[in-house]
Amino acid sequence: MVFVGCVSLPKQTGQLNILLGNQIAESKLTHLNLIDEWSNERRERAEQFLEYRWIPTFIMKFMDESGEPYINLKSAIKNDCKPTITDEIKEITSAISKQIEKKRLELINAINDQTKELKEKIILHYAETERMHRIITANLNSVIKGQEFEKQIREAMVRPLKEIAPIEKSSKILDELFKEVK
Repeated sequence: MVFVGCVSLPKQTGQLNILLGNQIAESKLTHLNLIDEWSNERRERAEQFLEYRWIPTFIMKFMDESGEPYINLKSAIKNDCKPTITDEIKEITSAISKQIEKKRLELINAINDQTKELKEKIILHYAETERMHRIITANLNSVIKGQEFEKQIREAMVRPLKEIAPIEKSSKILDELFKEVK
């Protein structure tokens, strides 16, 4: 049997593999943090949208005396009892607040759903990347093990025949048997 060549891995290969693993972990964390920042920015924009656009428009439509929400609320207040202006203001304020919170919850839930979906995609992407890195690591470890086995084989191949199969000792045993005559 002849063994030709010897594969060897430079020390830098192992170091680069470790560096690659660290870069994958850092990149994953960075991307997840970017999604968190994006989500926070979207929440701020939702609050600004509510405060500067949606709430003023909603209140104007709500308070339009010809509008359905206002008419329904006024008739509900009148049916309860003899309303005072204070009671009417409380009911209007409460109804407006409920609608604002409903819209805020709708926006925040949509942002949370999108954030969750984006994070799931990042986690799935990096799970595949980490799997590939584990395969590289396993292959590098396999090469290293193969090199260790090759070294053992080479050492075994250079052992003298008298250590592997002591012919001289076996010959002496047989010679002794040949000497005996019974």
